[in-house]
Amino acid sequence: MDRFDLTSPEIKITENDVEKACKQLAEYKGYWPIRQHVGRYIHADERVIRALNEAGVRYRVATLGQKGLPDWAFLHGERVGFMLETKPPGGKLSPDQDRMHWVLRQCHRIKVYTADSVAMFEGFLEDHERSP
Repeated sequence: MDRFDLTSPEIKITENDVEKACKQLAEYKGYWPIRQHVGRYIHADERVIRALNEAGVRYRVATLGQKGLPDWAFLHGERVGFMLETKPPGGKLSPDQDRMHWVLRQCHRIKVYTADSVAMFEGFLEDHERSP
């Protein structure tokens, strides 16, 4: 007689899951999300890059943004905006992110929040909306 395995598969929450949920919550509350693109960029797919390499053709890679810049900036009418870095549950900031967040907070007086769950972000938004 065959037996059924009734154990649930482990649910893995990714950084993209956290980011999507936080963004949706902020938009629901009227915030305007602005994606902060950071990293190296080449506008071609893998096959094009491979063909360029095989043909010995040089191509340029552009670097966008500043290392460590948070993923998102949020604006909301007259309210002071903030920046958001998302991480998977238990995820940590890189040294570049840690440094950039410190600069944004200390030198530019910009609120920067790191969330690894939408529940954490919801608590931050409640506090943010209560503050002047």
